[in-house]
Amino acid sequence: MKKLQYSTNRSNKIWTDYYSRNDIQTRFIRFLDNNYFSHAFKHEMHKVLPKKGKMLEAGCGESVISARLAKQGYDVTFLDISKQALMQAKVNLEKVAGRSKNIKVKYVKGDIFKLPFKKDSFEVVWNQGVLEHFTQPEKAIAEMYRVTKQGGHVAILVPYIYSPLHLYDILLRRFHQEKFWPFEEQIFYTKKLLATQLQRATKEQAVVKLIPFALGFSIIGYVTKTKTK
Repeated sequence: MKKLQYSTNRSNKIWTDYYSRNDIQTRFIRFLDNNYFSHAFKHEMHKVLPKKGKMLEAGCGESVISARLAKQGYDVTFLDISKQALMQAKVNLEKVAGRSKNIKVKYVKGDIFKLPFKKDSFEVVWNQGVLEHFTQPEKAIAEMYRVTKQGGHVAILVPYIYSPLHLYDILLRRFHQEKFWPFEEQIFYTKKLLATQLQRATKEQAVVKLIPFALGFSIIGYVTKTKTK
């Protein structure tokens, strides 16, 4: 497995730079994510969502998915370490839902390893494309689990090891062209690895599967909180 060199300050800088860029590759990635993958991911998320309630996206990025869920009536908290990401999330919410006063959202600049919330605060805590960048992902999962209410869910979406994106990563490293990699350094997940991390961090039984219509790019894993912690 690739050894990551993660630090909070480095991550903040990388993602702030990413959400400030406007090059062709970045625009293309955002277009695909906003217009295709976000729909596939949101459809899968509905399988673990209650009909209403409080939701935290821990490491939200620009999050079109949470914007759409807020429009549907969920009370959504967007959390990210990057101020630039939160600014873009606000822009996307207005694009998706307009300026309706009925929408319940909060934007919090914070660290996923030290979530600024009390335990048992949310029905659902989730993220997409976050854990693969961390050297100690189980600590982040444990924090997400801590702030989840009993009976609620922790859901994690990560890139699959057999995805086309992994092949792109391999080719870039093979030809020493890592400068073209658009994201922070990351790993790619097997189903077993994601299940193991979820179970170790939460002591709950995990469900992990491929996401239909995601073209093999991502898998989802989730646990239900059966006890307080």
